[in-house]
Amino acid sequence: MAIAREHAVRDARAAAEHSTRLRLGTVVPANDYRHPTILAKEAATLDLLAEGRLELGIGAGWMRSDYEQTGLPYDPPAVRLSRLREAVDVLRGAWPNEPFSYRGDHYRVDRLDLAPRPVQRPHPPLLMGGGGRVMLRYAAREAGIVNITNRTAADGRGVDPADVGLDPLLAKLALVREAAAGRSRAPEISVAVRAVAIGGRRSVLHAAVAEHLDALRGTPSVLEGRTTASVL
Repeated sequence: MAIAREHAVRDARAAAEHSTRLRLGTVVPANDYRHPTILAKEAATLDLLAEGRLELGIGAGWMRSDYEQTGLPYDPPAVRLSRLREAVDVLRGAWPNEPFSYRGDHYRVDRLDLAPRPVQRPHPPLLMGGGGRVMLRYAAREAGIVNITNRTAADGRGVDPADVGLDPLLAKLALVREAAAGRSRAPEISVAVRAVAIGGRRSVLHAAVAEHLDALRGTPSVLEGRTTASVL
């Protein structure tokens, strides 16, 4: 069961209270909205409450409007990815049973003794999502689950229309498999396909996604029926 975006940890906690077999995942909160030590504690608590069923998603962040509306700097992709790399180091360092210290360009931690500890050892599986080549290579090397999505548009205000469809997806699958080739265990791969529109009337929603229908029909997620029938 995958739960999306920034309220993911809270919502996954609620889902854990009403299920005993489902694995719970976050797809995927942006790293910049939480300090990794706070995320480490929240994730460990949720893994404990869910009896070891958490799959923790984390990404570098991509939607410019989210940053602007919350007053956070929208740094270049390389800077956001650098922060993500350090955050992953902090998460992995904070979860074992010993005090943890860290000195990086973006984060500093001084003898953190985290409580509680996660049930899963050495830590819950990490799910990393992305659509660009650099992020996908990193995820393929480091994540237990790689979530392939669309590449962000250059202005950071949506997805790149040229990156939607079957051919870009197949290219990304090949890239992930190549980057993960040296691992002892290949990562699980998931795919996020979406076209989102908000409006008060169904006719408005249909018009908003009309330009993407051909691309959506070309994705492996559309297995049967008409794409228009999937628009709610």
